[in-house]
Amino acid sequence: MKTFTKLIAIGAIALTTSVAGPVLAHHSAAMFDDEQEVILTGTVTRFDYLNPHSWLYIEAVNEDGTTTAWGFETAAPTRLQRIGVGPRFWEPGDVVTVKTHPLRDGRPAGDLVGAIHADGTEYGEVEGLTAPSEDDVADAGSTTEEAAPDGAGEEAELAN
Repeated sequence: MKTFTKLIAIGAIALTTSVAGPVLAHHSAAMFDDEQEVILTGTVTRFDYLNPHSWLYIEAVNEDGTTTAWGFETAAPTRLQRIGVGPRFWEPGDVVTVKTHPLRDGRPAGDLVGAIHADGTEYGEVEGLTAPSEDDVADAGSTTEEAAPDGAGEEAELAN
């Protein structure tokens, strides 16, 4: 009987270690530069509320007046629901200020650290953020549906 118990224990350990590697690998944040914080203000173009990670997309106005499409990885819907974020938390046309840890490779995307709507509604870590001003809201103008920045939001694109 002791041999059978040992075999069960060895099998359980083997199963646990074989599953742990892929699970931990999936949750790597190595692509984000957590030493850097970028703060942007822009207009929401879409919010993909899906597993395994939701994505927020904005059109940010650069200092020279041009715009850049940015994508931000957020948590899974189940986690977002627990903190009061539903699928309509961010709607196209909303003006937001966001804080992100950008991608290390320089593409316009990152891990969403925090965000604040023009009306003051907050998400995540908002220290250092202020709600977009009336000028930011007026400058937002019309928005268009845009694809994710190159390579950003690949999970979102694959799920659609």
